[in-house]
Amino acid sequence: MDLDQMVQQSDPAKTLDSLLEAGTIAGAEPGQDVDGVSTTKYTVDVDFDRAMEQSGMSGELDQLPVDFEVDTIPVSVWIDERDLPLRVDVDMTEAIAQAAAQAEGSPMADMFDTAVISMKYYDWGAPVTVEAPPADQVEEATVN
Repeated sequence: MDLDQMVQQSDPAKTLDSLLEAGTIAGAEPGQDVDGVSTTKYTVDVDFDRAMEQSGMSGELDQLPVDFEVDTIPVSVWIDERDLPLRVDVDMTEAIAQAAAQAEGSPMADMFDTAVISMKYYDWGAPVTVEAPPADQVEEATVN
């Protein structure tokens, strides 16, 4: 994964675009509450292979000692009335369970029943203050 791909993954709009490109909306539930805000919860079935290709991680997956046979990844997205995401849940339970089952002697299989990555977004449009860190806290890095 290159730096540009990493930056795009941190952009919520790009994340939603990628989900829609790699997946299919399977359902919508209006009137769902997220931190006191009314939203519509969308359930998206994301094609695992396509999502990995879009994220630039298909090459990294090929190097792992496990073979993922996951067709879709369930993703839930809560969108407010301004069409802004307030929460995104990515359910990686099946993929992690497969990896754990294939990793001989791994205690990972017994560590959890679910594996959900949950991201919350808030204070959309609020003013922010950004300051450069002190020079002694900055280093150069090369990303290949």
